[in-house]
Amino acid sequence: MSVDVEFGVLGPVEVRHRGDGLPLGGTRPRTVLALLLCADGHPVGDERLIDALWGDDPPDRARARLHTTVSRLRASLGEVGARLRREPNGYRMVVEPGELDLHRAELLLHRARAARGTPGATALLRDALACWRGPALADLADLPGTEASGLAADRVRFDALQHTVRAELLDAELAAGHHHEVLPDAERAAAAEPLRERPHRQLATALARAGRSVDALAVLRGYRARLVDEAGLDPSGELDALEAAVLAQQETVVPEPAVPELAVPGPVPCATTTLHGRDAELTEVRRLLALARVVTVVGVGGVGKTRVARAAAAAETGRVVALCELDGVTEAAAVGCAIADALGFPSPEAAGQALGSAERLLVLDDCEHLLDAVARVVAVLLARCPGVTVLATSREPLGLPEEHVLALGTLALPERDDAASVGRSPAARLLAERAAACGARLDTDADAAAVAVLCRRLDGLPLALELAAVRLRSLTPEEVLEHLDRRLRLLRRTGTAGPARHRSLDAAVAWSHDRLPEPTRRFFARLGVFAGRFTADHAHAVAGDDDLLGTVDHLDRLVAASMITVQQRAGRTWYALLATMRRYARDRLEERGEQQAVRDRWVDSVLAAAVDARERMVHAWPADLLVTLQNLHTDVADALRWCVAHDDGPDRALPLFVPMCSVLKNRSAMPVADLGDAVLRRWPDTGGRARCEAAAAAAIAHVLRGSAERGATLAREALAGRPSSPR
Repeated sequence: MSVDVEFGVLGPVEVRHRGDGLPLGGTRPRTVLALLLCADGHPVGDERLIDALWGDDPPDRARARLHTTVSRLRASLGEVGARLRREPNGYRMVVEPGELDLHRAELLLHRARAARGTPGATALLRDALACWRGPALADLADLPGTEASGLAADRVRFDALQHTVRAELLDAELAAGHHHEVLPDAERAAAAEPLRERPHRQLATALARAGRSVDALAVLRGYRARLVDEAGLDPSGELDALEAAVLAQQETVVPEPAVPELAVPGPVPCATTTLHGRDAELTEVRRLLALARVVTVVGVGGVGKTRVARAAAAAETGRVVALCELDGVTEAAAVGCAIADALGFPSPEAAGQALGSAERLLVLDDCEHLLDAVARVVAVLLARCPGVTVLATSREPLGLPEEHVLALGTLALPERDDAASVGRSPAARLLAERAAACGARLDTDADAAAVAVLCRRLDGLPLALELAAVRLRSLTPEEVLEHLDRRLRLLRRTGTAGPARHRSLDAAVAWSHDRLPEPTRRFFARLGVFAGRFTADHAHAVAGDDDLLGTVDHLDRLVAASMITVQQRAGRTWYALLATMRRYARDRLEERGEQQAVRDRWVDSVLAAAVDARERMVHAWPADLLVTLQNLHTDVADALRWCVAHDDGPDRALPLFVPMCSVLKNRSAMPVADLGDAVLRRWPDTGGRARCEAAAAAAIAHVLRGSAERGATLAREALAGRPSSPR
């Protein structure tokens, strides 16, 4: 194609006029030109141009300096400068068909697809690849406003297009029988993308056709093992078929088919492990997918969102499913191209144009670190493609108007400690299955009690159970329980397989924690002192630095991030931390040096709630009071232990103990009796009404536990109003 003017963005930004390169000046005019060329003939506003040139720190009179930069660029372009026009909505560069290297590459790719199977297709793809003179926009990589202006997104889009052209050229070369010639390119492509299946199939095809079937099998099996170890997935049926063909030593191995005009993604890989206890959730996801265009499965890290989403996608029969894994996408600018690539297109624009009303189920896995970018791309995609439905997994909702959210809870725990209850529990079954897979010999009948306690201590969290199962290779369940109090270091994988955030419980929690604003991180650390459930008022008294509404905002943000749970009973909202989250929060509180001060505020808060509950129970037992006592029970017990260990006097411990007996009918009396003894023996010489009431409460607990003699002694002390001799 012969043109007088040539614009280039597939490499350093350039303009050529009748074959001669034009001087563009410094970085700022080149940036302005790049933005105008990437806008496809649409105006670019002043604010976007200013953002690109100076980022978050624009100079004084930035708009005037922008106009000066544009004037200099127009002057440097000579005759071509007349193409750069000022319009009401900003600046626009007039680009005729065939003048921009990006447009030429896209046109050549389109023609190659139309000529698929002919010698001309290969030549067209080579010409398309030749449009790149190096990395796209290579001379603008370090600008402060690259991401905000959209140039980073454009660079990712152009790189994705180049990747597509390379892959289709490799297919065409293989189809033409040039397997020896393409081996070096195939090897480089497979090495550059160790978890992408297509380049490995291409490399194996080239090797097999070159008579190196052993090497081809090694490539396929190595890829299969790596995919299972690092992602827990099985490869597609196409790879299985290729491996079978190589094993059969067939002379002709079917090459990777070129991407058609309307791309059809391959099947979604399913997890290799059994999905335990999720029948109800799977049914609900499928019901929502029939009603809504966006369904987001949310939950704490490691709860199994990905497995539920993939199982739901695998059950789809009426539409094509595309999977986009976003865990490896680190920049917001790359989200659009990652989603387009999953759908089988080189860019979001191409996907929007080609899909039309075609039905697709798009699975977006691990969205939480790129929520805003994902939401923007999904909103545009839904507007352009009425047949697309999105199933997302995230620790937070996307926040779209069309979105339906399903909160995924932890697995059901054993109701009792016997073998039958353990056998029915999905949490225990998952632990046993993963232990067996790791080579451990777990006897759920003989070790039923320890397994039940271990599942409860791990909250039924699938990731925690899987990490604990690894330890069962060298430890008994009882020994794992003994080591659990050593923070979260016990529960980690020893290798490097799988996403980094799933290699330990520390990493799983940190993935969400580190994305919180600093004030919310501080608030979360302080919540670690709570042992049971708490209200917003309790949280404000212990952890809040601002007003109650500020506390509510922090709680809402933590609920959205799946870092605390919510339960509404008797007209009140109660919050709680899973044990994993609580241990992590306490570690962060200790690092901050706030443990003593926050613990003291917590004890005062628990004491105030306990005294209030005691005063109310004298007059009546409304439903909300029983709920309050049940939710406070664990915190009262922990606060008592803290007082016994740290307080000089009994002023907080004695009034805290009395409400412990209010729910004895639903609790074991033994720990209450032991707590009573600990309090009374810590301050043996204390007198007064508070001690008498505590002695009476402890007497009831001792009688209920079966130690009648100790109960009688404490009852006499309470009636006499003086301390008894400790036993």
